[in-house]
Amino acid sequence: MTDDTRDDRAEPTLPPDEQPTWSPPEEVTTPVPAAPVALAGDRPPVRSRLRWGIALLVSLLVVVIAGGAFYLVTAATPTSALLADVPGDALYYVELRADLPGSQRQALAELLSGFPGFADRSQLDAKLSESVDKLLLRATDGKYDYSTQIKPWFAGQLAVAVPNLPASGNAASGVPTHLLVLATVTDAAKAGDWVKSVIGSTSSTTESYGGVSLSVVTKNEHSAAFGVKGQVLLVGDLDSVKASIDAESAGSLRDSDQVKRAASSLPGDHLAFVYVDNKRLLALASQNPALTGPAGQTIAELQACVTGDVSWSAGTVRADGRTLVMETATPKESEVVSRESTLSRVAPHLPASTVAVLDIHDVGKLALGMLDHCRSLPRIADALKSIDTQVNALGGYASYLGWIGDTDLVVDAAGAQRVATQIRNLIALGGGSQATVTDENYNGTTITTVAANSAQLAGTSHVVYAVRDDVVVVSIDSAFVKAVLDAKAESSLASNDRYKQLIGRATDRNFQQAYIDLTATREILESFATTGSAAEYEREYKPYLEPFDALVAAGWTDGDLNRGRAILQIK
Repeated sequence: MTDDTRDDRAEPTLPPDEQPTWSPPEEVTTPVPAAPVALAGDRPPVRSRLRWGIALLVSLLVVVIAGGAFYLVTAATPTSALLADVPGDALYYVELRADLPGSQRQALAELLSGFPGFADRSQLDAKLSESVDKLLLRATDGKYDYSTQIKPWFAGQLAVAVPNLPASGNAASGVPTHLLVLATVTDAAKAGDWVKSVIGSTSSTTESYGGVSLSVVTKNEHSAAFGVKGQVLLVGDLDSVKASIDAESAGSLRDSDQVKRAASSLPGDHLAFVYVDNKRLLALASQNPALTGPAGQTIAELQACVTGDVSWSAGTVRADGRTLVMETATPKESEVVSRESTLSRVAPHLPASTVAVLDIHDVGKLALGMLDHCRSLPRIADALKSIDTQVNALGGYASYLGWIGDTDLVVDAAGAQRVATQIRNLIALGGGSQATVTDENYNGTTITTVAANSAQLAGTSHVVYAVRDDVVVVSIDSAFVKAVLDAKAESSLASNDRYKQLIGRATDRNFQQAYIDLTATREILESFATTGSAAEYEREYKPYLEPFDALVAAGWTDGDLNRGRAILQIK
């Protein structure tokens, strides 16, 4: 939990569909200008012009995620045609739908209408095209634009995949050696001509593979290629492009049972879809130290400690009215510790004015279960042996972790008090003149303040904590500790209509959740702004930040799946 608080506010209402009173500068049209500014900053040197082509396609992918589509395609379908051209054992697959399947065009227009310059939803396509033009022109020093060079051939679907192929070239660098970029096209000739214009005078050769004409550029033992197969542009290293051409006959992601299950478990209408083959990825990390370095197997085991033996994971991003919704799914059979999905038991202990909270249920049970699972993995088990010996000498993990329930909610009050007393005594014994410990009785509960005095610290740093039968609270501010101790269920965060409405959309019965009041957070940060920067902030940034209202997220169990949902709400 956090000790940032603010006055409770009523649930926001949607503003009328009209231009905002603030008028954005003529040259700014993107809803969130921070991304273009970052892309236009110091760019790494380009090793070859073919890489520019790949970089531009990836840039377009980012733009689609942030801004949506540029076409009104009435025949768009939830399942991308690009899946048929990706090898079935690909490690990663990221898909962007600029053709906006189903309801996504209308939903995206509604979402962006909350930002300056996008209130007129009928101008969505023109505004987005203009924004991407300026982004690409700025990022490429005026060499490339979207409207005249890419839009004439781009059909609206873009994907990036990492095929599961043998390492090649400088695998010891730890950099992925295989990458495949795919884009649907309306005009194969224009698509090929555009990539050739990016390559320019760079020396290349031509070869035919599987009936597809490929242009190949080789440098430092690495071969990159591009070609158009039917209505799909393929760009990547030569092995990945050839694997893509073979995918329909050798087995593609479209035919994968795992991908079918992943896709069916998530909304079909989306702006983005991500699929990860976790099982193959972890096997690659543990079995190929040349790719991941000497620590590859250890890293794989550390991830397995937390996630278990996850076979796959997937997620989507979609617009839904004035919200951007991100959903994830993983198989439940892989989870390390099973936790019950319930209403928050922490929210009733928090002031209604709480700005942000992370609520993880059954923390003690989760931590102990993860430790047990880690001991089944050889490298982690060896590393834990010496730690286990020391912790067991002090009473064992259960005595320090078993009392913890939901985040800071206490299950075993006696255990919590025992740990708090031990910590207090250690500070008193070891802190000397560098730390002081004081107690305050507050309505029958002891509030302990630990003050650290150090020449290296400006002033005195405080940690304040209290232990009650039902809750433990730790803060840097005694006022927040008292606010938690004073909180009543009927006037707590749990009874706040704004919080209930938002967490209800994510799902109020869960095993973990997060809530951030973005409006309150922005207002807090603005209070620290210097006078010199205030004018620029008010003019250039605040109009684009004000629409961001709140962010909520939750994870829960749904049959044989563990699901997650995060919702970014726009005013």
